[in-house]
Amino acid sequence: MLYLLNQLNCNYKANKFVLTDDDYIDFSVPFISTDEEFNPELLIALSNNILKNLEEDYAKIMRVIWS
Repeated sequence: MLYLLNQLNCNYKANKFVLTDDDYIDFSVPFISTDEEFNPELLIALSNNILKNLEEDYAKIMRVIWS
């Protein structure tokens, strides 16, 4: 699993998969904004892009879990 997560992390510049001590997979996405500069459209676009990528990554992760 660590090998796969490391490979997936190479696909992202800021987002990261982490295997926790409890064997959970965390996916962190940094998003920094001030109240004055908050752009909900940007957050929605970012979330949609992340969801699309995670759907592809999920299949890879589950193949490792089921093997």
